Amino acid sequence: MNIENLNFNNVSEDKQKSIKDAWEKILSRFPEKLQEEFRIERPEPDQDDIEMFRSLVLLESNPVEISIEKLLETNKDVIYRTPPDVFEEINKKYYKNELDKEKCHVHEIKPERLRDFSKMPAETADPSVLLDKEIWFGTGRFVAALLRGDKYLRVWKLTRKLTK
Repeated sequence: MNIENLNFNNVSEDKQKSIKDAWEKILSRFPEKLQEEFRIERPEPDQDDIEMFRSLVLLESNPVEISIEKLLETNKDVIYRTPPDVFEEINKKYYKNELDKEKCHVHEIKPERLRDFSKMPAETADPSVLLDKEIWFGTGRFVAALLRGDKYLRVWKLTRKLTK
């Protein structure tokens, strides 16, 4: 029985090494700052992360500015995940109170950080990650930009490559 457990542990260790190697190979395709973002967001990648990230393609070699108005069209779900006071402010300011507050549910572990970020200059924020027009990582930066009244948000633009 000990041998079976040992073999199971070795397989598990082999699998972990395989995932780590695949993760590093995937990350190596991206600029260092974007690699850092991915490592922060996925500190312990698993096989699902490998499959998801493997299909990502960077559309621009550097972050680009996308208008807040354009981002508002495809990222309403981000607004619904904010604290009620933040939701109300953004809903009034950008949507003329058309969003349904009943759909609002706080997603943030530390909701106060959104207000804290909004007090910082936009230039100090790292770029968010935009995947096929949706903010994937850096939603707090987007919300802070909305609270500040920024016109643009810097983003890394990514898409999923199509597989045949």
